[in-house]
Amino acid sequence: MNKHDTRVANGSLAVPGMVYADAVYRADELKARMGWREAAFRAACRRGLKTHRVGKRVYIAGADAIAFVTGTGVSR
Repeated sequence: MNKHDTRVANGSLAVPGMVYADAVYRADELKARMGWREAAFRAACRRGLKTHRVGKRVYIAGADAIAFVTGTGVSR
């Protein structure tokens, strides 16, 4: 868990929609926070959302997600 993780006891997110630029999210966690289903996530990847694969896991930097959603296309 990162310092911005807001999970409740059952593991679900307490505050969906919060994405922090200085955090790294697993794909399933980012989808939950953004309210995206699998098709929306795949479409975002096709349109340029930067992902990082480590083994079988896929990670997205919060800065990259914010840049993608805001349309700036540039993360710091």
